[in-house]
Amino acid sequence: MTIIKNSSQLKNILSGIVATTMLLTFYSCAKKSVAVAKTEVPAVVETPAATTVPVENKGQVQIKRDATGNYVIQINLRELEEVNKLEETSKKAYIVWMNADNEKVKSLGQINSNSAWLSDKSKASFEALSVVKPTKVFITEEDLAEVQTPGKKIIWSTNTF
Repeated sequence: MTIIKNSSQLKNILSGIVATTMLLTFYSCAKKSVAVAKTEVPAVVETPAATTVPVENKGQVQIKRDATGNYVIQINLRELEEVNKLEETSKKAYIVWMNADNEKVKSLGQINSNSAWLSDKSKASFEALSVVKPTKVFITEEDLAEVQTPGKKIIWSTNTF
């Protein structure tokens, strides 16, 4: 056991404890915003001649802000059929899209179902970054992953948030 011999050592230790406490207090009070949207049945999104598929793909989307101010969009789905197991007439890729205020519909990328050896293959997860806040997120089936506009077959959608 060490004994503190002078008051300057005691002052240094106490000031370190106070500084650490203040930093932790400021960090815990920092603004953290999270938006969560859940959906049970797909909804029609404002795209020309859009139709929804009567499949109930269940899932949720979380939207958070990161340290640089970007929006982190995280999607977790259940009961998502693997693209390679769809019918021959079906599409070949699931594409995630987002709507934002005063912005055109933007592709966030392709989502794939889990394909690990012991994973539950009906689950899928996706994460993307956006500089603008999304107002709606939806997924379509497409022939190609590089499409510029969403197709007509919407398989999952959030409500507007």
